[in-house]
Amino acid sequence: MARIAIVTQRLQGHVLPIIQIGVQLTRLGHEVWLLSHHSVKFLAIQNLLHFHAIGWDRFPEYFIEEMLEDVSQFINLQPIDLIINDSSLSAPAIAAELYCIPSVSIQTSLPLSDKAVPGSQSVNLRLMARYQRKLDQIRANNHLPPTVHPFHSRGDLAGLSSLLHLVLVYPELIDLDFVINHPTFRYVGSCPMAVPPQSNHLSKPKRKDDKFVIVVCTSSVPRVELKEITNLYVNTCSTVFRRPVFEVIISGNPRLASITTQEPSISFPTHHEIFPQADLVITHGGCGTLQSCLLYGIPMIIIPLGADHSILADQCSKLGVSKTLNPDEILESTLYNHFLEIQSDPTYRLNALAISNKVRTYNAQLQSAKLITELLEGMKNDD
Repeated sequence: MARIAIVTQRLQGHVLPIIQIGVQLTRLGHEVWLLSHHSVKFLAIQNLLHFHAIGWDRFPEYFIEEMLEDVSQFINLQPIDLIINDSSLSAPAIAAELYCIPSVSIQTSLPLSDKAVPGSQSVNLRLMARYQRKLDQIRANNHLPPTVHPFHSRGDLAGLSSLLHLVLVYPELIDLDFVINHPTFRYVGSCPMAVPPQSNHLSKPKRKDDKFVIVVCTSSVPRVELKEITNLYVNTCSTVFRRPVFEVIISGNPRLASITTQEPSISFPTHHEIFPQADLVITHGGCGTLQSCLLYGIPMIIIPLGADHSILADQCSKLGVSKTLNPDEILESTLYNHFLEIQSDPTYRLNALAISNKVRTYNAQLQSAKLITELLEGMKNDD
């Protein structure tokens, strides 16, 4: 049995799938600790994981030394055999080096190749160079050599492990022209909290009414520039579908209740609680949400906001399960026309169902736990 520390951001799209890997590791006999913000302690307790609160995760590129101190204090109190870290966090990877602890990194988004990263390549290179200087200074302060891996200067791969990097993305969403292909990378798929039974028909769970259920998903990423667009599409959805035949459920931030023009349900459910009821999901295009839609066989309208969202939206469109609505196209008329096209064409639902039945056979959390255990056993044999 190994004592394993998992260090992750508090964001739902990060902490929820990573916890599922922790659950599988405990079932394989390991002692697993979750190190994250105190707000997610209840998730660790619900899933029978040990918990230790740390801070400084909200903005991974800042407060690296502060997080490093928090992680180091934990390691000094609790000897650790393996660190599993969110690949966007550099501090746990540095701590692993400092204490000679092997590490595994986990990524919950697409590892885009440098050429596929949005924006100006020259600007991106300058930002990466500045980040690398910052990391190297922190490493020097801790008597470590400069980083030699070029990926470590990228925000999404700052905590990349040289031993094993798990990418929690379904193969169906991978376009090899846009992602990194590296020997240590393993594309294992999504790690949902629950897997629904397979289905061969288009019906959903019986309800007392016949309403068309639309789930509107919002992002938990605290970026100011996304707030205006999020508010716009939430408000537009609540106006367009303000009819008795619809039920609109806004999943995410309860504070959005104040901006809606009607009174839809506003809640903070996990996908496995609400998606079985949904006929359509309107989402910002985060990888975790898209994968939940594929898992439950739900057609989508995707409003891409983040760096990899457009690439993911294009892939979902190629799969025949979604329509894309760009942020500058958000109007009541365009949104309703997208809805009508999906609602009137059964192939969207049929395609979604076919993919759902395929991805339900995957077990990424168990596969990940086995890969991690094999790594531990291999290192033990080497000793």
